[in-house]
Amino acid sequence: MRKGGSTRVVDGWSEIDALQDVWNSFVSRRGGRIEEPDVTATHEWAKILSAVFNQAGQFVLVEEGGEVAGILPLYRTAFRVHRVPCRRISPLTELYSGRCAFLLKEETADSVETLFNAVTHDAPAWDVFIFTLVEGSGTESLFLETALRHGFALRKLSTQASPYIVLDKPWPDYLATLSKKFRSNLRYYRKKLEEAGKLVYKEYRQGSNGQEFLDAVMQIERASWKESAGTS
Repeated sequence: MRKGGSTRVVDGWSEIDALQDVWNSFVSRRGGRIEEPDVTATHEWAKILSAVFNQAGQFVLVEEGGEVAGILPLYRTAFRVHRVPCRRISPLTELYSGRCAFLLKEETADSVETLFNAVTHDAPAWDVFIFTLVEGSGTESLFLETALRHGFALRKLSTQASPYIVLDKPWPDYLATLSKKFRSNLRYYRKKLEEAGKLVYKEYRQGSNGQEFLDAVMQIERASWKESAGTS
């Protein structure tokens, strides 16, 4: 048994479907902050991607004391680095994801090390491992530490800016950090909205009028260009 638990590789979904609640518990227990995984890290999302992109899926399971303590869903594809053909592996969620992370009962250095060992020694041969990480997250820190300890060459392929904003200060303090032009535009468009009708500000939190919020989102979608494009 390796430090952090024993590991094995499973092909296909038949055994993994029985672990749906375990999988999703790894996501939900860490979904409280904006740096943590979102719905695109769940079992349901990964299985839909597997079907849509015709990927059977290969799974690394970490087991401790007879219980599953970690799941790494993988898919394989051809890839090129500087025109050199390579064998690439990535988490299934890389096919279309938001905020993802390692699916672990406890995200520790030992558990990530165990996953790395399994991917390195137990999974079929590969050349490139690609994973999207959230900057500043615990997953990023542990991934980089472990990869460097193993002597892997690291390369950042691309970056994306998050559409989400952490509002952890009073609104005037947050506005003060924005540019003068942005604040001016905000006042202008607020005035235009007030001229068009009553302007109401609401906050929706977990368990509070969730359906009303979703209805408002759908109304905006259907009034946009997405409706005619068939993607609203």
